[in-house]
Amino acid sequence: MKPMNQDISKLLGEAIDIRKSESFQLFKKVLEIRMAFGIYASNYNLLYRNIDSYYNRYDEIFWDFNKRNKYQKTIIRDFHNTLTSARSFVERYEEFNLESQEHCFFKELRNFTMHISHLPLISHKTYKEKNIINFESFKKTEFNKYLEKEIKKHPKWNCLKLARVYSKKVENTSLNELFKIYDVSMRQVYNRTVLNFIRQNHKELFQILSTIKNINLNLNKNGITSNHTLNPIYIRYVEILLKKSLYPSYF
Repeated sequence: MKPMNQDISKLLGEAIDIRKSESFQLFKKVLEIRMAFGIYASNYNLLYRNIDSYYNRYDEIFWDFNKRNKYQKTIIRDFHNTLTSARSFVERYEEFNLESQEHCFFKELRNFTMHISHLPLISHKTYKEKNIINFESFKKTEFNKYLEKEIKKHPKWNCLKLARVYSKKVENTSLNELFKIYDVSMRQVYNRTVLNFIRQNHKELFQILSTIKNINLNLNKNGITSNHTLNPIYIRYVEILLKKSLYPSYF
């Protein structure tokens, strides 16, 4: 077996040391935030696609109880997964900074769904410019009763009152529209969270990024193409965030 070149051995040692360093944990934190948001995003995209598919086949499905029941069960599952992953992300990274009507509504909706076996869906038909529009919502009567009960138990909890106000605003809003609005807010939370972290640790991240790129470059020159420090996709992702944190108007 051909002995390993000393330069390569040294570079591989440096790569191992980098991965063990405290600075590298900052990279892992950035990727952790990305992964946590990615769980929510994939759940939301699945919910959106399945509701859209349900609408597109509504006339066919409406008269077939088994098909309609199957689709609605799928939507309920996706609804719970999206709501749970959204709230998990917010509560992990920005819970104390969010007390808007919208975030309080989804917070209490998640709490409400934990007390019931399933979310009662309801199908609607409406007319717009002579076109029939089908959409799916959920029966808010029980949710509103839950809010009133909680407000009586906790009269000083402002978030409950804000959730009640928002619930009245979205009384006839479809699930898709409801989550479209919330998705915009979720992406704002994600961007704010990850960019704040980048700004707080900009110097250390920039320095270790330069070190990682140099090690990878030298390893590649010596014929070592494996990602011994960090995947190039993740390196590019952090590079973009570093630039975005300094020049947000360019993005």
